[in-house]
Amino acid sequence: MRAAAIPKRFLPHSCTLLTETDSAHWGSTAIAETELNHVRIDRSDKTALMFYDCQNSTPLNVNFTVSGGNIKRLSVRAFDREYVIKKVDYLYAEDALHHLEITLESED
Repeated sequence: MRAAAIPKRFLPHSCTLLTETDSAHWGSTAIAETELNHVRIDRSDKTALMFYDCQNSTPLNVNFTVSGGNIKRLSVRAFDREYVIKKVDYLYAEDALHHLEITLESED
């Protein structure tokens, strides 16, 4: 039996995941934007903690880590501020991935 998802009423925020990649042109980069919905972002002065539920957050199966390929950087735009992803914690309920807690840090 799968653990209950975080209810959508507790996931009131939306934000944009920015993926910066090397492009085919010398020295240039490309930035892809992915809209994330039904997340929760608790923020303080320069840091934030984002909760991404593995059932109710959309889109599903987002990769929040820089893991090879041509990805140079991942960041999140929320509340008119850009945050760099500093840490991703994977939280399990029984044997299934339940949600991610993503530590964000503002560079300004």
